[in-house]
Amino acid sequence: MYATGNERKPRGNGTEMLVHKSIKARSWHHISSRITAARIPYDRRYLVIFSVYAPVQQGGGIGPTTERFYDQLTHEIRAARFW
Repeated sequence: MYATGNERKPRGNGTEMLVHKSIKARSWHHISSRITAARIPYDRRYLVIFSVYAPVQQGGGIGPTTERFYDQLTHEIRAARFW
């Protein structure tokens, strides 16, 4: 298991991912408390799996926190091909 968040205050934001021990993850990436990724061999390539805990805004609007989150997620997805 690979998890993010605050160990001292385990409540609130955080993501986790379970990968069976027979699958040898190539790498784990703690991007933020809301984004975790694992790179797993698949055939002759790699599969990157993201675990994402997206922020929500009251009333369904998009605020600055949501904008920053999606900007960071977009950046990390594009960067994942070079991991």
